[in-house]
Amino acid sequence: MTVDTYLDLALLPDVEGLAELVLGRVATQGALPVYERLLQPALDEVGRRWENDELTVADEHLVTALTEQVLTRVGRRVTSGPMAVVACTPGNEHRVGAVMVSDTLGLAGWNPALLGARTPFEDLAALCSARDVRLVALSVGIEEELGVLGPQLERLRLRFGPDVHVIVGGGAVRRQEDWHAPAGVTVCTSVSELLGLARELLPVPAVPV
Repeated sequence: MTVDTYLDLALLPDVEGLAELVLGRVATQGALPVYERLLQPALDEVGRRWENDELTVADEHLVTALTEQVLTRVGRRVTSGPMAVVACTPGNEHRVGAVMVSDTLGLAGWNPALLGARTPFEDLAALCSARDVRLVALSVGIEEELGVLGPQLERLRLRFGPDVHVIVGGGAVRRQEDWHAPAGVTVCTSVSELLGLARELLPVPAVPV
């Protein structure tokens, strides 16, 4: 199934057809390749078409909502590993990328907790401080956030301490290749890269994906 086929089904919308095709690919290829080679490129293409006035905001919301439904059907392996928190930065309204990150961490052996879009940093820090969180993954949606993100991440790192791993990624980070995270914060630009890093940070037997 190509990105164009995926978007054609989503824009109809044909929820059952979309789910059947995606689940079929997950069954034969595994979840990770589907996330990386189909779902993420499809969402990127939606953004491009919207910027070129080929799709409306309603179209974009429709594809995003249906993608979340499909991801729910793909499901997540339940683990008893250490807790990881996945959140969208305060300016990121789209949580689909964060859902894929959460699933990927689960595949690596972490116990992920997925927060919603536009998560305030203060609330995120308070939640992590009240629980035994060992990894925080943040999804950045728009480039405008990157200008102020560095100092915010530095404050989070100081508050969390050295025992909490902080990872940042998302569409804005992929598009802004010259942006550099502050010391102690790791940048991941793909789910396969994230899977490798998460397994490195948590030495457990590999889970097939």
